[in-house]
Amino acid sequence: MYKVLITGVAGFIVFHLSKSLIDDDYEILNIDNINDFYDPKLKYARLDQLTPYNNFTFKKINIVDRKSLTQSFQSFKPQKVVNLAAQVGECYSFKNLYTYKEIK
Repeated sequence: MYKVLITGVAGFIVFHLSKSLIDDDYEILNIDNINDFYDPKLKYARLDQLTPYNNFTFKKINIVDRKSLTQSFQSFKPQKVVNLAAQVGECYSFKNLYTYKEIK
């Protein structure tokens, strides 16, 4: 089975991409931090529609968490990656730059 790692599953576009790939028998690992920038209930409602599928796995990970992200890649071994994780609203990013970057 072809393995695809996709970030941002709780978003509208990624939800539909994931559902399409699941229906086409791809093995999917979805990563999302399920932040509260907009209602997490909506995000979990989308996620709940995907979790019954055997070829779907979800991990709640922030993509700036390098250690968890690396572990996910090493254990899942995806053949393709679709990175669509994003913070809604570019104005937010101007004021809160460090929510997008890991600080060491």
